[in-house]
Amino acid sequence: MADLRRVGLNNQKREVSIAVISLKEAELLDAPALGATLPERVLVIGASVVTSVAAGAGNVTIQVGGGNLVTNRPISAVGSSSVATNEYFPTGGDVTVIAGSSAPSAGTWEGDILIEYIEIDRNTRHYVS
Repeated sequence: MADLRRVGLNNQKREVSIAVISLKEAELLDAPALGATLPERVLVIGASVVTSVAAGAGNVTIQVGGGNLVTNRPISAVGSSSVATNEYFPTGGDVTVIAGSSAPSAGTWEGDILIEYIEIDRNTRHYVS
């Protein structure tokens, strides 16, 4: 049996990275709001919408590379709304945020978008075992 544990990047630990995009309602409605660019070969494992100032009504959609990652997350109350996902993006992509099917209209929403991801080619230089 071939032992591949020390060949290339095999068996090396990866870290979770988090991209944070801070937005206000006016920026959200001036869609799409480009907030980050993910590197190549990433696995997105989660996305969250954290509302600091509620909109009263409405929701947001988070896109990566033009495709919807998260659709219609509510922003009508202070707090967070999270989604676990396992979406692989071989070429990375721009992270944009747009109003969902129900756009906010109170002019008050403020919040943060968090994208959790693992870069496949980036490691900690420590081995798992």
